[in-house]
Amino acid sequence: MSEMRTGLVHAYFGEGKGKSTAALGLGLRCAGSGMTVFVIQFLKSSQSGELEAVKRLEPAFKIFRFDRMRREIWPSTAQQMEESRKDSANAMQFARKVMSAHQCDVLILDEVLTAIAQRIVELNEVLDLIEKKPTDIEIVVTGKTLPDAIYRRSNYVTEMRLWKHPRQDGIEAREGIEY
Repeated sequence: MSEMRTGLVHAYFGEGKGKSTAALGLGLRCAGSGMTVFVIQFLKSSQSGELEAVKRLEPAFKIFRFDRMRREIWPSTAQQMEESRKDSANAMQFARKVMSAHQCDVLILDEVLTAIAQRIVELNEVLDLIEKKPTDIEIVVTGKTLPDAIYRRSNYVTEMRLWKHPRQDGIEAREGIEY
């Protein structure tokens, strides 16, 4: 791990595209500067381009997923919600372990804000992680909504606003662009 003076908290949120992309871009910049970056993705189980690209950057940049594979993008049935809660509990346990062992310089919790909004992850768990964050670890959270308590604890807050998207014209998600 590299030497970092003060680790801060970043939040990328909103209805617009680009939250995960911005977080991964920051991770790429950090890895290029000699830092170790761990990404824990919540509510994501399908194949995506970033998974293959990041494999080339290991061990400096790693993505971890705990969600079971499913066809739907988001859990919709009661059984899927319960499975997601269990999977996300494992992801949060891993995040705590990674931080306490100082295994990375940058910890990205991708879509954790959406998991909070869907009541899959408890807000207090994420707040506790932020509060117990070692001073030299940078944390990034992404998702659609930003709870006020996380806003107050964040040093960087960026809202992605949707103005226009091809799906409004009936164009489906495209590999390499949306996933």
